[in-house]
Amino acid sequence: MRVFVHFGLLLPLVSVAWAQTANIQKLDVSQENTSMRIEVTLSSPVTPRISLATKPDRLVLEFADTSPGIAPVSTEVKQQGVKSVRIEHATGAPPATRIIVLLERARPYGISTQGSKIVLTLLPPEDQTASARNRRGPAPC
Repeated sequence: MRVFVHFGLLLPLVSVAWAQTANIQKLDVSQENTSMRIEVTLSSPVTPRISLATKPDRLVLEFADTSPGIAPVSTEVKQQGVKSVRIEHATGAPPATRIIVLLERARPYGISTQGSKIVLTLLPPEDQTASARNRRGPAPC
């Protein structure tokens, strides 16, 4: 009887925690001039943890308490230094989902949130931006 009472007290807590899991509903990748825009739409607002990794260069957005939902698992991009974008699901407690942006090389980025949307903007590599700045003006004689 005592075990049943304790289990009965835990069951509502488990169901409330399960109901709070967000889903990735949509993943869009688009090019804007010399930048790449990766937009993630979630079923509810989630703040991702962002990390950079090397060998190969990649940018990882990790969403705690999130499942992949119906978003595509992998998208081949091959534009503006972005090779691909893929979604990985890490089972466990709590569940987590990672969006991995595979890059040709490291590059600066910006991130913004708009409600339940996360927008990652990959900017041109710094050396490409510097060389474009240096080319302005007259050519040397």
